Amino acid sequence: MFSCIKLYAQDARDSVIHLPFDVLSSHLSQSEIALREAYLFYDQSRNLYSKALAAKQLSTVHYLKGTYDSSAYYIVEAIKGFEALNKPDELGEAYCEYGYRIKRRNLPEAFRYMSKGIRILEDSRFIKKLTAAYDNFGVLHELNATLDSAAWYYNKALALKENLRDSVGLPYSLNNLGGVEIMQGRYELALPYLQKALDIRTARDDKFGIAESYALFGDLYKSWKKYSLAIEWFGLSAQQCNLVGYPFLLQQNQDQLASCYEQTGQFDLATMALKRSASLKDSLLNEKNLVQINELEQRFRVVEKDKAIAQLQERAARKQLLIVVIVGLFLLAAAIFVLIYQRQKRKANEARDAAIIEERERGLDAVFTATEEERKRIAKDLHDGVGQQLSGLRMGFESLTLQVQSALPHQQEAINKMTQVIDEACKDVRNLAHQMMPKALSESGLIASIDDMLNKSLGLTKITYRLEHFNVDQQRYNEKVELGLYRVCQELVNNIIKHSGASEVVVQLFKSKGLLILIVEDNGRGFAHTKNAAGIGLSNITSRIHTVDGDVSWEPGPQSGTVATVKVPV
Repeated sequence: MFSCIKLYAQDARDSVIHLPFDVLSSHLSQSEIALREAYLFYDQSRNLYSKALAAKQLSTVHYLKGTYDSSAYYIVEAIKGFEALNKPDELGEAYCEYGYRIKRRNLPEAFRYMSKGIRILEDSRFIKKLTAAYDNFGVLHELNATLDSAAWYYNKALALKENLRDSVGLPYSLNNLGGVEIMQGRYELALPYLQKALDIRTARDDKFGIAESYALFGDLYKSWKKYSLAIEWFGLSAQQCNLVGYPFLLQQNQDQLASCYEQTGQFDLATMALKRSASLKDSLLNEKNLVQINELEQRFRVVEKDKAIAQLQERAARKQLLIVVIVGLFLLAAAIFVLIYQRQKRKANEARDAAIIEERERGLDAVFTATEEERKRIAKDLHDGVGQQLSGLRMGFESLTLQVQSALPHQQEAINKMTQVIDEACKDVRNLAHQMMPKALSESGLIASIDDMLNKSLGLTKITYRLEHFNVDQQRYNEKVELGLYRVCQELVNNIIKHSGASEVVVQLFKSKGLLILIVEDNGRGFAHTKNAAGIGLSNITSRIHTVDGDVSWEPGPQSGTVATVKVPV
């Protein structure tokens, strides 16, 4: 790849800033030299977008080489460039990479930056770049010891990659899921993930990936205390590293082999492995120094050439400056007039629109409040009035039944039927009262009430469901918020039952960054949601959420169905 790149050639610079990750990671030293030359050139020529791309690639190279300060510097430079150019896809990816880079120095900040990047990518639906972001976000959850969340994000990344048929990315998600199982001591469950990742890399002839997969098998068996198998896999990884020139992983393999030999009492072999590891560390250090010297020489040559280019550009710019100034003054005067007029007009429109929206929201809030109050009143009347009367009727009828049975034994069947009718009426009244105002919501909170609603709505159907929640246990929120989310979830589930044809429903409720987030996902036929196509049910959902300053969005599922996301500030 790099043998055909000639220094200072424009097409070479454009190629190196778009190198895929597997090529970049396979040629770290050459990549660093070429990317550094490209970064300096684009900085001198004021090509902000190409400079930001080069900075992002340099950040990756420095991260893989272990120079983390340089990695952080370049990713911050990339973020500045993408923000200035309004490139949401690149900006979201850069935020995610920056968060991942600082995870061991400042985990809370890492979560903040990665969450911001993922939100940008999700809002813009950059699915391809979300795969790596979900994988890396899972790593952050591993470091935070929230392994269930880590596995959840790894599975999200895996589903997207399977849908995209991303044979390069699939092994990373599979190995991550295997790693979660290893951390929990479920070694048998880790094996299929690691084996599938190795099979994919073998089919692609990904020599560097194969070396990493062999090492991961070694890690598995070492954690499993099957040291003989661990030695065999670390040995295979070391052989592969020698074949492809992967000294960093080779040095790690020697360290792991030394540990395994020590555990099995083979102290002579452990000593030899430690010596090989120390030798590799020395060679890596010498190689790093040589790269730094080459970089300094390269930087001097690039700066000299770019100075000459800058001088030519400055001369051409001076000739155009006078014309630009004259035209600019005329356009500035015209623009100022137009801006003043538009600003005044926009302010008037904004004030009018704000008043309309505020009035509409007050009206909606009053409607929903009145509706819920009426539901409460009806539920109370049903429970305390009709319900109590039916209960009294049932008790009186039981007393009368004993007398009728002795006097008219041939009427037993009719008595039993009448008893059944009274029981069903009592049950219907009780269920109707609970639907009008769920008892679980006021007594036990949002999680219990949603679980009760799902059980009653889906429990007797062929639709399976799963309720997932975290960071919301034993917490209560504003009554309006809890009731609003409950009603929205109830409406979404009813729509799934009536229209989706789904066989599975997943409901998630969690709190993040001051937001209470409800996600309802099904695997049905889905629908194309637009403002014009929204029905009464969807309009009611949107209106109800707006009354608690929330937001709702619909998007297609990873493979089929619909994902509805509701966010409410708390």
